[in-house]
Amino acid sequence: MHKLLLDLEGGDDVDGVPMLERAVLGAIKAVQSTDGIFIGIGNEKKARRILEEKVTEDFDLHRLKLVNVTVDPEPAESHSKRLTEAIVASACGHLKDGIAEGFYTCGNTQYVLPTLVRNKVEKFPSIKKPYLIAQMPAKMVTGKKYLLCDVGATRTHDLRTYKQIVSITKVYAKLLFNEDHPRIGILSNGIEETKGDAVMQVAQEALDVEFVEPKHLYAGEISGAAVSGVMGNIILKVAEETCNSALTDLCAIHIPKCSDEEKAKFMVSLKQLKKWYAPDEQGVAFFGGFKHVIGKGHGDSSVLKYTNGALNVYKLLTAGASKEIGKLLEE
Repeated sequence: MHKLLLDLEGGDDVDGVPMLERAVLGAIKAVQSTDGIFIGIGNEKKARRILEEKVTEDFDLHRLKLVNVTVDPEPAESHSKRLTEAIVASACGHLKDGIAEGFYTCGNTQYVLPTLVRNKVEKFPSIKKPYLIAQMPAKMVTGKKYLLCDVGATRTHDLRTYKQIVSITKVYAKLLFNEDHPRIGILSNGIEETKGDAVMQVAQEALDVEFVEPKHLYAGEISGAAVSGVMGNIILKVAEETCNSALTDLCAIHIPKCSDEEKAKFMVSLKQLKKWYAPDEQGVAFFGGFKHVIGKGHGDSSVLKYTNGALNVYKLLTAGASKEIGKLLEE
């Protein structure tokens, strides 16, 4: 059986519900959806209490193991940082010892990534710094999603890094979206060969990939796009905020004009939109470049988001994503 490590405490309390509780509930659902083994890392005593309260007799407790990691609650201002670092360090040890093949966390990226690097989780030889890959929704009518890489880890790219992120994105898109030949491009300010900067133009020709624009992503025509980390992170945040603002404005304009019957119908449609575009549906970004599959969820993860994130990481590791990436990077 494949084994996936889970950070049970990295993240924020939401509406008075501790991250630990939401993570344990998400882990239970992940176990019920797969045949794998999950190893939760955090306060074992509290996690076990939640587990025993929530599961039924037919739940296989042997497939959700717990590892105890706690830190001193004081000083309180550094507790979250210290706890996340301790949990990630524990996960690193398990990965290096071959106990598990992947790791999912909702901890702060500023704490998670340096801890992974500091504990020397194995990277592919050509990778200097891991990339962050986000899964994003195209227009709802397309029913498709796409990957955006890099969205935070690398400021600039050269030909070597473009090759790496195109290769990693291609494998992840193939396995996540079940596509034999995913269409991957370099995000640019136009599709013409004269667009982009000098490095992008060299990469476009050398890697035999096309320039794409955001409209191609939203139309569901592209499975993944390579972009510099700073720009990718800006695009990610602008897309999320634009979606939230548009839905809020739509409600403000439309609801006051509706009858009760029209309002009920409108709310049904609005819930469908929120479900499609909300981060809960995506559940995870990925640190590309490690030989293990490592996923990063949002800090305010709901049970649904946590479950989806864990399942996406599990899907990649069971499909042999790391092996395929290794082959492409060696070419």
